[in-house]
Amino acid sequence: MDKDRLLQEMVEGRIRWDEALDSVPDDRMLEPGFEGGWSMKDVIAHVSEWEGVAATRLEFGLDQYATGPDFEGMEIDERNQRYYERNRERPLADVIEREKGTWDRFLAVVESMSEEQLTDPAALKMLADGAGAPWEMIAGNAHEHFDEHIEQIHDWLGGDE
Repeated sequence: MDKDRLLQEMVEGRIRWDEALDSVPDDRMLEPGFEGGWSMKDVIAHVSEWEGVAATRLEFGLDQYATGPDFEGMEIDERNQRYYERNRERPLADVIEREKGTWDRFLAVVESMSEEQLTDPAALKMLADGAGAPWEMIAGNAHEHFDEHIEQIHDWLGGDE
C-alpha cells in the first residue's frame, strides 16, 4: 500500500469513528454495554491505548523513542485488561481528550514516514508481532480498528443511531 492511500484510509476511518462517537447519546457513554461490561468510555480508552502503542512502536522504530510500548509481549487479552484497569477511573472528558491527542500523534508519525519506511519490514526496527510491513500494523490500529468497534457501537445502539 502506498503512503497516500494509507493516509486517505486512516483519515476516512477517523471520520467514520468520529461519526460513530457522535451517534452515542451523552447519557449512554458510561453505560456498560460492550463485552466485559465495558462502557463507550472504556472502548474509547481502549482505542486510544492501541493508537498510542502503534505510535510508540513507530517512534521506536524510527529511533525517536527510547523504549517500546507498555506491556509489549503480553497476550492481547491481558494487555487489553491492563489498559482497561489503567483507564477505568479516568473521567470521560479526559479519555476523549487523550484519544484525540493520541490519534493526532499517531497520524503525525505516519505522515513523517517515507514510503520505504511504511512498506519495507526491514526499514524500521519493529517490535512485537513482526507482522509484515509497518503499514499493516498501522492499518490494524487505525481504520481497521475503528471499523471493528464501529460495528459494535451500531449493534449496541440497535442500528437506530
